[in-house]
Amino acid sequence: MKFLSSEWLLFIPVLVVGAYFLRALEIKRNKNLETILHSRLWKTVLPSYRKEGRRRKLRWWVLGTFFLIVSLAGPYWGQKETLVKSDGMDWVVVLDVSNSMLVKDVVPSRLKRAKFLIRTLMEELKEDRFGLVAFAGRSVVSVPLTRDFEYFNEVLDQTDTESVMLQGTDLGLAIATASAALERGAVEFGDPQARQNGILVVTDGEDFGQRIREAVGRNQLQGVQFVLVGIGTPEGGPIPIYDRVGVERGQKRDANGETVVASFNPEPLKTLSELTKSAYFHYKGESRVRDAILSEMKNAEGNGVQSERRIQPIHRYQWVLALSVICFLIEMSLSLTFRKAAMVLILSGCFSYKGYASELEAIFRNNQAVDSIQAGRISEGLDKIGEASLANPDLPEILHNQGVAQLKSKRFQESARSFSEASKMFQSKNDLESAVESKVLEAESYEKAGNSERSVQSLLKALSLSKEAGDEELEKEVRQRLIKNQQQQAQG
Repeated sequence: MKFLSSEWLLFIPVLVVGAYFLRALEIKRNKNLETILHSRLWKTVLPSYRKEGRRRKLRWWVLGTFFLIVSLAGPYWGQKETLVKSDGMDWVVVLDVSNSMLVKDVVPSRLKRAKFLIRTLMEELKEDRFGLVAFAGRSVVSVPLTRDFEYFNEVLDQTDTESVMLQGTDLGLAIATASAALERGAVEFGDPQARQNGILVVTDGEDFGQRIREAVGRNQLQGVQFVLVGIGTPEGGPIPIYDRVGVERGQKRDANGETVVASFNPEPLKTLSELTKSAYFHYKGESRVRDAILSEMKNAEGNGVQSERRIQPIHRYQWVLALSVICFLIEMSLSLTFRKAAMVLILSGCFSYKGYASELEAIFRNNQAVDSIQAGRISEGLDKIGEASLANPDLPEILHNQGVAQLKSKRFQESARSFSEASKMFQSKNDLESAVESKVLEAESYEKAGNSERSVQSLLKALSLSKEAGDEELEKEVRQRLIKNQQQQAQG
């Protein structure tokens, strides 16, 4: 017999010690009872107390727990050969790791947000094989085609701007490298005609070098599906510089000492989209864009069905789990106690924890971000907001606090976008009061950015939402702010 998760067996010694301890307590209890009441009188004075019955209950409980631990360890013996058919695709992810991907115009940074996107897509495309090509001025195959998503994610986490020595953005070379990786993967797995090939490009859209048309025009790329993702904002941002331990020590500067600003340029990606007749997406962390990318990848149909023969172990945990259930049923039948309810609560808690874990993590990180922002540590607050967003990107409170941090750091255009997105998400959740608050701060962002017209438009929308919410005090506050804004605009 072998086990898939043998670490569960470490709980067996704990169970033995616990059973011995419970038995010792039972013996001590009986001795204490005998000091005040002779055992011959127990049946008369304490008719519900059965010493032998309590021992039997303990034995069945220990035995049931033992079988439960063994079943969790995943016992198996024997093997079977199965024919597995898959309609999945082979995808090579071409990830830009140039220095400009460190820019934080997309929270927490372009590179971290790109990694989050890739992991999210892979979780939904479990039938596909994935490879990874990291590129800048050069390109390297970081992960060949594989179904081992755990290994892929480990390498992805470690991929950074130092993964490629030469800086730049030569996407043409990267596509050629990805094409070669697809060919090698098809040969290694056998039957290269069985699956459709795809290349997912994630970049901030800077200069692509001169080899892009040559790479796309090569014969081996015929039939390859392209999905192009641009990440960043038109305003861009400074390129941070980190020391060896990952602490930000400043920003990249040019020969004149001026801060280098890396902007997002979508035109090369749009040109590439036309050249390859493929879909292009501008991603800044929005769930709807992520879902659209996923839908595009799922719609890329394969040319055929691949069949593989796999040797799989024969799992036997069901039999052991059945023994555990029988033992617990016998134990409860001896005398129904609160154990039944406790067991149901524990098991239901185990199954529901995974669903709530990401949301709890997001809320915790968001609260940390609020504390940091209130203390004036804006950069730290933005990092925490980025971590919260990676845990759960669908919480509007995270986007709202991101806007607050950007507003305090005088990044007014970015804060206006964040507040606008937050207001839309609040409205979708029917939280109109919070939507109004986000709209008011959006108006403040536009006002400080010198765009009075957009500021008034945001306040008018906030006024409309406050009326819809039926909050007269909130409506009065927004109206006063709108009047003041219009007076200042007239004076200006």
